[in-house]
Amino acid sequence: MTSLRGFSTPIAALHTRLPQDAGGKAHGLARLVELGHAVPSGWVIGGHHSADSGRVRTLLAPVVRDGRRYAVRSSGMAEDGAQRSYAGQFESHLDVEGLDGVVDAVRSISGTDAATAYGRSTMPMGVIVQEMVDARAAGVAFTRNPLTGLAEVVVEAVPGSAVDLVGGTVTPQRWTSRWGEIQSKPTEPAVPEAVIRLVIETAVAVDRSEGPVDLEWAWDGETLWWIQLRPITALDVPVFSNRISREVFPGMIHPLVWSVNVPVVNGAWIGLFSELIGDNDLKPEDLARRFGGRAYFDMRTIGDIFEQLGMQRDLLEVLIGLPGGDDRPSFRPGLGVVRHLPRAAAMAIGLLAYHRRLARDVDTLWDRFRTAAEGIGELDDRALAARIELLMDLSGQAARHNIVTPLLMQVHAGRYRRSLESEGIDPLRTDPAAGLPELEWLDPTAAISELGARFRSLDEASQTAVLSGAHDRLSGLGEFLERFGHHSERGNDFSSPPWREDLSPVLASIAASTERTGGGVTRLEHDRRSLRVRRDRAARWRIARERVSSLHTFGHGLLRPAFFEVGRRFVEAGIIDTAEDILFLELAEVMALLGGETIDEARIRVEARRAEIAEASTWDMPDTIFGDTFVPAAPADASGLLTGVAASRGVHRGPARVIESPSQAGDVEPGDVLVVPFSDVGWTSVFSIAGAVVAGAGGLLSHSSIIARELGIPCVVSVERAMNIPSGSLVEVDGDRGTVRVVA
Repeated sequence: MTSLRGFSTPIAALHTRLPQDAGGKAHGLARLVELGHAVPSGWVIGGHHSADSGRVRTLLAPVVRDGRRYAVRSSGMAEDGAQRSYAGQFESHLDVEGLDGVVDAVRSISGTDAATAYGRSTMPMGVIVQEMVDARAAGVAFTRNPLTGLAEVVVEAVPGSAVDLVGGTVTPQRWTSRWGEIQSKPTEPAVPEAVIRLVIETAVAVDRSEGPVDLEWAWDGETLWWIQLRPITALDVPVFSNRISREVFPGMIHPLVWSVNVPVVNGAWIGLFSELIGDNDLKPEDLARRFGGRAYFDMRTIGDIFEQLGMQRDLLEVLIGLPGGDDRPSFRPGLGVVRHLPRAAAMAIGLLAYHRRLARDVDTLWDRFRTAAEGIGELDDRALAARIELLMDLSGQAARHNIVTPLLMQVHAGRYRRSLESEGIDPLRTDPAAGLPELEWLDPTAAISELGARFRSLDEASQTAVLSGAHDRLSGLGEFLERFGHHSERGNDFSSPPWREDLSPVLASIAASTERTGGGVTRLEHDRRSLRVRRDRAARWRIARERVSSLHTFGHGLLRPAFFEVGRRFVEAGIIDTAEDILFLELAEVMALLGGETIDEARIRVEARRAEIAEASTWDMPDTIFGDTFVPAAPADASGLLTGVAASRGVHRGPARVIESPSQAGDVEPGDVLVVPFSDVGWTSVFSIAGAVVAGAGGLLSHSSIIARELGIPCVVSVERAMNIPSGSLVEVDGDRGTVRVVA
C-alpha cells in the first residue's frame, strides 16, 4: 500500500491515521488493515476537501497511474454506521481509468445531495479511491444471519466481481456455517470451498473484535481481498422457541389454561431466576408467548439472564437445538457471574439438602391439595374464586419442585451416563431405577401391562363388558384408578380429562396390548463403589422426578373441577352455553365475572377463540419463530429422511400410526410405528402396543424415551415435522442414528 506523507489531512492512505471526515466506510477499511487483513491499496479524501476539483486533482496526481483501474466510492460521515448503513444510497464508480476519470468521479460523488430511503442526506461526503481487484469470485459475508440474528456466518458469492450481487441483479450461491461447521452449501459450487472456508474463518475473527458485521470480499485467484466492513443493522430480532416449551406446555393450549399456567409455571421459573440473579423486573408473561395456540419461550429474555450470569447469549442456540461444529459456546459462566456468587453459593448449599426438603414438601402438598379440593360445589362465588387462587398458589409450589427435580435428575443421570461410557457400557441399555418397587408404584406402565394380561385371560363376553363400562369385571382396575386416576394426556393442562373421568385411553391400550417377553433395560450391578453411588443417586432422583410429576399432575388437575364448577354456574346465569366453554375465557375474565362484574359478549369471545384454535390446529408450526408476528405456512412435506434425538436403540420398519391423543390407542396395531406429538405419563398406555416410537418433542429422559427403552423398542424424539408423516406410510425408525425414514 502506497505511503502518502504530506497528505495526512486532506488525503490519507487507508493504512495511515485517517482524518475525522473520512467517513464510515473508510474507517471500516482502515480497521480491516489494522486487524491485518488484505485491503486493496487506496486513499481517502476527507469530506471537507472532496468538492474542490482543483485541489483533488493536485492531491491525486502523484498516486493515480495510467493503465490502472480504480474504484471511486462514497464514504459519508454517517455511512456504514451502527444505526443506518445507507447501503446503496450514494454513488460508486468502478473500473475508472486515468486521472481525469478519477477526478470526475470524485466530483460526482462529493456533490451528492441524495434523497435516500432515510430522508435527504446533507452529510459531508468523503471519497475513497482504491485500486480495482481483478476478481475471479466475489461476495459478501454476514457474521450473523441478518434475518434472524442467529450466530451463523452467511456467505453469498458469485463468479467475477460483486457488482451485480450487491446491486441485486443476480442470484448468488449461498453457504452457511455455524460454530466452525458448514451447514449448507450449493450442490455445484462455483467458488472453491477452500476460499469460502477462508472467508468464514476471517469473518469469525473480525466478529470477535468488532461484533456483528457484514463484509464484502473479492478473490483474485491468489489473495482474498476485503473491500468493505460495516456493522449489521437491525439485529435485535425477537426469537421464540417451541423446542423446550412444548415439553412444558405441549400441544394446543386453551385461553384459560394459558392464562393460568403463565403465572403458575413461569412464576416458578422467575422465582428460581431471582434466587440466582437477585431482584429483577421479570414478569411471568415475559418468558413465553402463544403462537398458533402453542407455547413458545421468549429466548431474548432467557438470553438476558445468561448475560447477567456472564455467559454467552449464543447459548440460546444450543438450547433450541441448532446444529453446528465443535466451536459452540459452553455453559461455563464468565466473570459476570462473580457478583452473583453469594446467591449462587447459597442456592448450591440448598440443593445439597434438597432431597430431604423435597420429601417433606411433597407430603405436605399432597395433604393441602386434598383439603383444598373439598367442598368446591358448596362455596359461594367469591369463596370459589379464593379457592381457585389457593389451588394456583399450591400448583406454583408444586411447579417449582417439578422444575428443580427433573434438572437434578438430569445432572445425576448425566454423571452416571458418563461413568458408564468411560467403562465402555452403553448407557441406553440400562436404567438405574429399573425394577425398583418405588418406581413401579409410581409408574403406570407396569400396571397397564399387568391389566392387559388379565384382560386377555377373560372370555370374549367379559372383555366386551369391560370395554362397555363393567369395570368390576377386570380385577385390579379399581386399584389402578386409585393410584393413577389423576393422570391425563397432559399433566400441565387441566382441560385434558383425567383417567378417572375418561378411562377410554387406558381401556383401548389394555384391549390392544400383547404379551412382551424380556425388557429393553436392566439395572446394572457394579463392583466399584463410585459407580454404585452414581447409579443409586441417579435412581433416587428418577424416582423423585416421578413422585413430583405425579403430585404436580394431581394438584394442577384439581383446577379442572374448580373451573368446571364455575362454568356450570355461568351456564345457569346465561353467560355461556356449556361448562366446557369456560376453557375459552381467560383467567382475568373468569375472576371478574365471579366478582360480580359483567363482560360484554362473552359468548362471542368464546366462539371466536374456539374458531381460532380450530384453525390453528391445522397449521404446521416451526420450532423457532423470528419476529413478533407469525404467518402460518402450508404444512411442510415430511417425506424422506427426518432426524431427531436417538433415545432407544434398535431399528424397526412398520406402518406409521400418527395419533394426536392416547384416546386413539385403538387405532394402533401391534408393530406399528407410533408417532406422537409429545409424551406425558398419560401416553404410556399406548406404548406397549407399538414396534417403535417417534415423538415430536422430548429428550433422553422424557417419558417416551424411558418407556421405549424399558420395552426394548426403538425410539427417536424431538423430530421436527413428525406429525406430518402420512399415517399408514411405511416408516423405518433407526434408534441408533436418530433418523426416521419414510420408505413408501
